Amino acid sequence: MTILHHIHTYGSIRFNSTLKTLPISEKVFSEQLKELMKDGLIARRQYETIPVKVEYVLTPAGEQ
Repeated sequence: MTILHHIHTYGSIRFNSTLKTLPISEKVFSEQLKELMKDGLIARRQYETIPVKVEYVLTPAGEQ
């Protein structure tokens, strides 16, 4: 729920900046993001820049 709240509050999140604000390990955070994507609640946006920029946003199902 905390991850979904962060995305809802900020519109999108980036992995490293969000990880610094949450009291969880990198592994657990990564697993939670993958599970939320699998459940269709968040989507991963990857921008073709150098270095690659990745953001996580809510899907319509996640907004409900």
